[in-house]
Amino acid sequence: MSDLISADDAKQLISGFATKSVRDQVMNIQAWMAEQPQVDVPIEHWFAHGLYVRQMRMPAGQAFVGKIHKSEHIVIIAQGSITLLTDEGVVKLQAPATFVSKPGAKRVGFVHEDLVMLNVHHSFETDMEKLEQELIAPDFAELDSYLELLKLKEK
Repeated sequence: MSDLISADDAKQLISGFATKSVRDQVMNIQAWMAEQPQVDVPIEHWFAHGLYVRQMRMPAGQAFVGKIHKSEHIVIIAQGSITLLTDEGVVKLQAPATFVSKPGAKRVGFVHEDLVMLNVHHSFETDMEKLEQELIAPDFAELDSYLELLKLKEK
C-alpha cells in the first residue's frame, strides 16, 4: 500500500529535505504522510513463468512512499511524469521511461501527470502474502540483515 498526500503538501515536503540521509528522509516523509488523508491506488497484478508485474495507477497531484524492495527489479513508467527522491538524488521522469531498481530502494514520488508505473520482479511465487515476504522488507533493519545473509551465501 502506498501513502498519498496533496500536491501542495508533497511539494513542500520533498523540497525541504537536503541534509539527512535518503533513508531518514524517506522514513520521516512516510511517518508524516501516514497521518494525512489517504487515497486508494488501483493495483493490478500479472504473473508469467518466473515473472511478477505489479502495476500502479496514481493520479496527478499526489505523492507516495513506496516499499523497501529486497531485490533488483525493473521499473517502467508507462504513462505520465513523476519526480522521485532516490538514493542518487531527486530525478524527474517522463513516460516512457525504464530503469533498474537496486536492492533497498524505497522512494518518495510526486506525480505531475496521471501515472502508470510497473514493477517487474523475478519470482515464481503467486500467493500475494508469500510474494510480499519474498520481495519486500518491512524496514531497513530487516533489509540490511537480508542483504548480509545474501553476502554470506555468496562466499
